Amino acid sequence: MKASEAAVRIYDILEADLEQLTESGRLSVLPSEAVECWGISQSDVELLRSYGLPPVRHDGLLGIAGAFQASAKPSLEGGLFAVGAYGVTKLGLSSADGSVWTVSRYSPAEIHPQLRALHTHEERTQLVNSTLGNFVEFSWRWYWILPVLAERQIAAGDEEVQAWSSARSDAERSLLPDFYADLRNLCGKILGRFEVADRQVRQAEGAFWRTVVMEYL
Repeated sequence: MKASEAAVRIYDILEADLEQLTESGRLSVLPSEAVECWGISQSDVELLRSYGLPPVRHDGLLGIAGAFQASAKPSLEGGLFAVGAYGVTKLGLSSADGSVWTVSRYSPAEIHPQLRALHTHEERTQLVNSTLGNFVEFSWRWYWILPVLAERQIAAGDEEVQAWSSARSDAERSLLPDFYADLRNLCGKILGRFEVADRQVRQAEGAFWRTVVMEYL
């Protein structure tokens, strides 16, 4: 995939609405009836029932997948409701304000007593999105963006190998361009778009969405 093609496809994904991204809900992993008892706003209930979250990927790429708890009471540390996962990291919803957080794969009880002091609540949790609406939207956009970035990364690598093989000297190789520059630029634009939509999603090193988007670079 050429850089220009990847840019167009990602632009289209960033502009698409949830009906398009979920194929009118056909792809959605939806919550059970228990969502009515979670104490979240009715608009958030309707959002989850309409669009849910993306399904588990089967292409070898790591994305956010819906995994809604079936119970009416919080099942995760900190009184969070389990809504999904990113690999082995669980994702929980706060009914207090609709924010979404990561939760460590290990509960305090699963950590050796002598090590618990090293794993504070703040270290076990990290803000993903300040609102459920942004979380659902970001998750679906990322579901479609991820394979585009992955394909472009492979193409950039092929271009680099071809250029290095064709270069006749070290001097020529030293003049070759950065074949991943356009990919980093695309990731920067995606992060910028996410940050504008959710001001609490910082681009600082270690922030959840920055880590997710930049993982393959």
